[in-house]
Amino acid sequence: MDVLHFEGRDDTPAIVLDKMNGIFEISGRSLPEDSAVFYEPVLKWIERYKKEPNSNTDFAFKLDYCNTS
Repeated sequence: MDVLHFEGRDDTPAIVLDKMNGIFEISGRSLPEDSAVFYEPVLKWIERYKKEPNSNTDFAFKLDYCNTS
């Protein structure tokens, strides 16, 4: 399974979803202009992951701010 990695910016969080190394983290500020479009690849990755998950999954949310849109 491919690693999903987004660099954080002023209005979007850093995201690392790495099944092989057991790293699942979203950190920073979440203020994307269109949150549905921004998070679509994340949701698709999670849908694929849940079909064959690791035996243990610790997901770290380290958000300074999250816009609820």
